[in-house]
Amino acid sequence: MLFRSISEMLCLQIKAMREDEDVKTFLGKALDPPDVRAIDSAWETLRLLGAIEEEGGTAAKLTPLGAHLVRTNRA
Repeated sequence: MLFRSISEMLCLQIKAMREDEDVKTFLGKALDPPDVRAIDSAWETLRLLGAIEEEGGTAAKLTPLGAHLVRTNRA
């Protein structure tokens, strides 16, 4: 469960820093990219929680809840 919450927070942080970028594409460029299934699972959890508004694929915008979660994690 810990890895899951880390994946979800990572997706939120990327979306906060790179609002117009697709999270899956961004993470796919990493030297050791996470498993696509982990990204998809984290993304689905964020969608179900209402932390993101989908615009197709992992291109989305943070909702006020998503922005709050990112700010809370930085504190």
